[in-house]
Amino acid sequence: MQTQSAFEFCQRPVRTPKSEHLVFAAMPDENGVFAIGEAAERYRAATGIEGTRLKPLIALQRLPETAEAVTFGAKLAGQAVPAAGLTLKFDTIATVQAERRVLALTSSDPAVAALHEALGAALQRHRLRCDAWAPFLPLFYG
Repeated sequence: MQTQSAFEFCQRPVRTPKSEHLVFAAMPDENGVFAIGEAAERYRAATGIEGTRLKPLIALQRLPETAEAVTFGAKLAGQAVPAAGLTLKFDTIATVQAERRVLALTSSDPAVAALHEALGAALQRHRLRCDAWAPFLPLFYG
């Protein structure tokens, strides 16, 4: 599946009272979104699992803070990592966040690992601390 050309930040008009974090994610192209949706529904039919479908995105890195300085540094780090035209492969389904019950696709693809590491290095260059986790593509919550 192909990804979008650059990391873009979504602006939310309302802040929630809960603690927040900043997630770097790549969005699959239209064909990727369709293929992911079909595969997820086939998996649901074959296993009988229940859960809410999640928007297909490739979660790459997460920052535990959202202060203005962190957001500015994160934007610079995201601009330093080329994401245009990547073809990424996911090959395993697993529960990635047990406490939140997220079923996701994970990857042993070196391209996914390289993108994850490049983004982590860019964040460290801007003195930002990211959480220790592996990239994943969420399918179902619950």
